[in-house]
Parts: sequence; structure tokens; C-alpha cells
Amino acid sequence: MQEVAALCDVVVVMSAGRVVACGTTDELRARTGEGSLEDAFVALTSHVREPDLGEVTA
Repeated sequence: MQEVAALCDVVVVMSAGRVVACGTTDELRARTGEGSLEDAFVALTSHVREPDLGEVTA
């Protein structure tokens, strides 16, 4: 995440195939109240549930 913060002007956070947030690193940290982009990512994606794909068989 340090590379993302250093290189990107805008960050799009996706989870389970959906955009859950978009903004600058400062905006994402402010939105979540977290001190780092990594912690903001975890906060933004921790409540998103993966779709149930059922049982996978070979």
C-alpha cells in the first residue's frame, strides 16, 4: 500500500467485484478515520461479503 500512496493520485477500492470507495489516499483515510492507507483498505473491505458460489467440484 505504500507504493499506491506514493504513486497514485486517485485510488479505487474494490471488494467482491464492486467499487466500495474512490478518492485520494487522504480522503480514504479521513473517510475511515484510519491513519494508514492499509488500515483504511481493511476498514472499507471488511464488511463486504464475498458472493456465495456454492460447492465447487472437480
